[in-house]
Amino acid sequence: IRIRHEQGETAGDIFKTLASGKQQHLKNLESAWLKHEKEKGLAEKTIDQMKSDVSLLYDPFPTANMLTTKNIEVFLIYLGTTGNLTRSSIRRISGSCRNFYKYLQRIKEVSPDLPNPFVVPDDFKISDKPNSKAKYKTEPWQPFEPEDVEYLFACATMKGDIQLSDLILIGAYTGARIEEICSIRTVDVDLKKFTFKITDSKTEAGKRLIPIHSKLKDRIEVLVKESEDEFLISGLSENKYGDRSNAIG
Repeated sequence: IRIRHEQGETAGDIFKTLASGKQQHLKNLESAWLKHEKEKGLAEKTIDQMKSDVSLLYDPFPTANMLTTKNIEVFLIYLGTTGNLTRSSIRRISGSCRNFYKYLQRIKEVSPDLPNPFVVPDDFKISDKPNSKAKYKTEPWQPFEPEDVEYLFACATMKGDIQLSDLILIGAYTGARIEEICSIRTVDVDLKKFTFKITDSKTEAGKRLIPIHSKLKDRIEVLVKESEDEFLISGLSENKYGDRSNAIG
């Protein structure tokens, strides 16, 4: 009663809900949710970002019963208009929270029959589809033209950034992703068959054997011979997630 009088009915209702044991504080459900996500095979970097996004809920919405469609719409609009967040950030936060809400439904903290309230408000919807009704449109990502690649390669070479020039060269003649190239070990390179293996890919289907283009042959041989750490592109540092491409990317 005193809480209702001093802080208003909402605070009193939250206290009553927590004290009765009908619902838990959302923060207390975080560790179990993150464990569930890890078991699904999500990358540590992705899980860390989702954790950061969902933590925004804990102060304004301590319990799951407060996660109503209207409350969440106001919450997302508030973040977008006063939090200096981009529309892309609002979409990401909404996606992370949708995931968390599905977990709450899974453990029956909220009814599985309730609609997921985490829907991006119209003012923050972005689409690259020409027929989309989204207020904001983005142009599809455009690849570099061949002359752009040649220019970037020449600039890296003139600057003396050998690691970057090697990365651009290998990428141009393989089509492999940056982190895939930076993760290639010398043992993955077969100089007799002129192939190398991609073993660190975003998807299982991405693990593949790539032929070494004739324009790459001489440079690959040098990189294998001169490697100081068993990686094809030697001397790159890892970030906390074990990615070697973070700085060079």
